[in-house]
Amino acid sequence: MIAVILSSQFVEINLQVEYGKILPIELPLFNKTLLDHQLKSLEGIAEEVFITLPNGYVPHLIDYPNVIYVAENLSLIDLLREVASRFKTNETIYIYYGDTLILNSGTFLSNTNYSFIQKPKFNYAWASTALNGYVYAGGFILKNKLLQNCIKGINDFGSFLSNLADSAKVENYTDFGWFDFGHPYTYYDSRKQFLESRAFNRLEFQKGYLKKSSHDIFKVWCEYSWLYKAKALLANHVPQVKGFNILANEASYEVEYINKAVLSDVFVFGNQPNALIIQIIRSIKAQLDLLTSVTSFKDINSTLSDNFMYLKLQERQSDIEQQFIGDSESLIKIKQSILENLDFFKDKNYAIVPMHGDLCFSNIIYDFSLFTPILIDPRGYLSRDEGFSFNGPIIYDILKLAHSYVAGYDFIIAGYNSHDFFEVEQVKLRLNQFLEIFEIDRQELIMGMKNLFLSMLPLHKESKERIKGFVYILNQLDQL
Repeated sequence: MIAVILSSQFVEINLQVEYGKILPIELPLFNKTLLDHQLKSLEGIAEEVFITLPNGYVPHLIDYPNVIYVAENLSLIDLLREVASRFKTNETIYIYYGDTLILNSGTFLSNTNYSFIQKPKFNYAWASTALNGYVYAGGFILKNKLLQNCIKGINDFGSFLSNLADSAKVENYTDFGWFDFGHPYTYYDSRKQFLESRAFNRLEFQKGYLKKSSHDIFKVWCEYSWLYKAKALLANHVPQVKGFNILANEASYEVEYINKAVLSDVFVFGNQPNALIIQIIRSIKAQLDLLTSVTSFKDINSTLSDNFMYLKLQERQSDIEQQFIGDSESLIKIKQSILENLDFFKDKNYAIVPMHGDLCFSNIIYDFSLFTPILIDPRGYLSRDEGFSFNGPIIYDILKLAHSYVAGYDFIIAGYNSHDFFEVEQVKLRLNQFLEIFEIDRQELIMGMKNLFLSMLPLHKESKERIKGFVYILNQLDQL
């Protein structure tokens, strides 16, 4: 069987507002493209998979060998004609909609044609009322000869569906999971079924809230406490939290689920112009300025917070070096980087202000309707010995934001550490743009980003690819 994923039209305009002009198969889902998930769903079913692309279009994260180039504005019927013309009449073709994910399908009989149908959650304008509450969903598996017969002499998709329905050779198929990503409402509704549980926590969706649970009770408490306190200061820029609970050796709380784009998805998978990303960063700076100007929480006189970066790196030095045991050349270089960084920050003292503490793009939801950020997943502490803290060094959030925008932390996490995004000249251009916005010392910004990447090496020791990516960007930062 041959599968053809239909993705030759760009996402509809409301999704373009958030992600730019991209194809459905490029939409982000669980830190991968939708295509990655579609290809996985076809494993063991299709011997070969093709995708349709508009003439001349090159996706920036997808390099796929089996491409059928077609005119951008083809109707679905004309697209099916184009697909049918590419294959032999006795070939079986799995027609897979590019804005759909089909999961957990059963076994397909080799000589049977199938129409995928499912009960819809939304009111689709194109839905047929002749299927007893079901609609055509996701795609079809058809012999090419039957496909050609059903599209012969017609000009609209409704006629095609009627021809399929009238054919005694087509079986309606319901044994699958259907996820629709073609519209903002369906995209975000489907996306919440693929929530990313991070290393320290577990996520469950419950009645408009995410329940976050973890055995790291201290971390969960600090995160909850920060969000609870911040709600009074930044009402529209943090989600509502409730229901903190400790049960046996696990803590949990509920946080409002916000159906909007996460900035790391926009930055890594989207196709927005850099000028728009700069405007987004300026809007984040405006919220950061508001947060750091608050005086009501400047009440912790910590002996650790003013040299937090130095102490954090020093504390993790042994664990960092452990990642390079057996590679003497890399170990020597990492040791040198650590010592240079410790020496740079040893005598640095920073003003202590209200601080988010983990202000990377993956922890910023972006509301494009208001053009404003919503902050999630804060740090909430500087030292476990000191306990919860709303405050920290004024530079830290700036550095976290820079290591996402300038140094591409989110690209590395998503597995794209060899992308041309990391070319030195590209990094240098983003560095200069960032310096213009935040007016921070250049060397301080570079050393600060190095500090972050060095510190996080042991936190990602389970992934050799991420370690490789962090080392690579450290080398690139050395050249600035």
